[in-house]
Amino acid sequence: MKPGDLVQCNIFDDAGSGGYGLVLSASRPAGFWTIQWAGSESDFPGAFASTHEIHENSLVIVSERELDGNF
Repeated sequence: MKPGDLVQCNIFDDAGSGGYGLVLSASRPAGFWTIQWAGSESDFPGAFASTHEIHENSLVIVSERELDGNF
């Protein structure tokens, strides 16, 4: 997981469910990430609902940011 990755929560479904989040940065303690959440994938890039710190075990990567900054 890295900043720029698109994620979903895996609490209700191991493959991901619920809203979409954009990884902003690593957080403390280790294993936590600051995620900016939106209601749906179509809400990106501008309609974020909230920002939370969530442990990586509760997240599924939907789309990874490439090294050049593209998805």
